[in-house]
Amino acid sequence: KNAQESMIRQFSLLYDFADYYIIDINRESGLSSLDDFSDWTELLDELLSLRLYYERYKPIILRIAPGHTEEQMARILDFCLLSGFDGVVAPGVAKVRFCSEYTRKRLPIIGSGAVTTSDEAIALLQAGASLIEVAQGIPNQGRKTVKRLLKALDNPQLQL
Repeated sequence: KNAQESMIRQFSLLYDFADYYIIDINRESGLSSLDDFSDWTELLDELLSLRLYYERYKPIILRIAPGHTEEQMARILDFCLLSGFDGVVAPGVAKVRFCSEYTRKRLPIIGSGAVTTSDEAIALLQAGASLIEVAQGIPNQGRKTVKRLLKALDNPQLQL
């Protein structure tokens, strides 16, 4: 219960300062195991309800953990589609592809997973990602990483 209260408090305090909110669904979040999704649904429903009290709508996105099985991801995706979540962050090409196919592209998917090259970014987009999260390459290469990615994505022969 403390983990839920802490997450709700953080959400409430940060809502006005963020453009969107990503919730990590993993064992380290202090809730029950990944198999018991009932603790999560209670918390997530409360966050969706809280959002109604604010003047501006801000997207709430769920981050799928690398350790989630397809069965667990299916439960998360069903919940997102039924309850009005704004998307998911999926780590790696296989999970992005599963999410895209399972939801029939009805849910925005942010592809993540140590994207440092244009080939990695393109693979995520081709697997069904709507956006890609680029974090790993930024500290080491900075703007060079972003410039390389944008140049590769601007290729007219690229099939997405």
